[in-house]
Amino acid sequence: MKFLKVMYQIYYSLPGFRRYGLAGKAIDRLLELTMVYVFDWKLPQLLSSELNSMRMGVVAPKNSSKELIVSITSFPARIDRVWLTVVTLLNQTVMPNRVILWLANEQFPNKIIPVTLRKLEKRGLTIKWCEDLRSHKKFYYTMKSNPDAFVITCDDDVYYPANTIESLL
Repeated sequence: MKFLKVMYQIYYSLPGFRRYGLAGKAIDRLLELTMVYVFDWKLPQLLSSELNSMRMGVVAPKNSSKELIVSITSFPARIDRVWLTVVTLLNQTVMPNRVILWLANEQFPNKIIPVTLRKLEKRGLTIKWCEDLRSHKKFYYTMKSNPDAFVITCDDDVYYPANTIESLL
């Protein structure tokens, strides 16, 4: 996992060239795509070993009155890659009680999702189906069904450092 930590540091310390106009945006995008390629190349190897470790996953609710839930959503164009984000959320220094992925019935009429997501259900990922509220479904349905919980919403196209939840708390 040391490789992954180093990659996170590089990914989050990339300079922002957007202030230099269109050429700067192109440089930013090229750097981002390079990092995504490196993550895509290395994360599947790390995933297989992480899935076999007992460290990765969610934790049972403690005696605390507030549950900690991480909520995300995705759509068909990103469904094949969202597992990478979920892996980073299940591999935190402070584990959530639940990680919920909301998917719209309208966008997935046959409810077919990648095997990589099904494997992550064994580590605590909960996949729920709902009406399409676009990006709002990641907080609306979670907060509606868990009004007393602490809810952290995350994007489906970001690789989160292992201390993200800890930093937020």
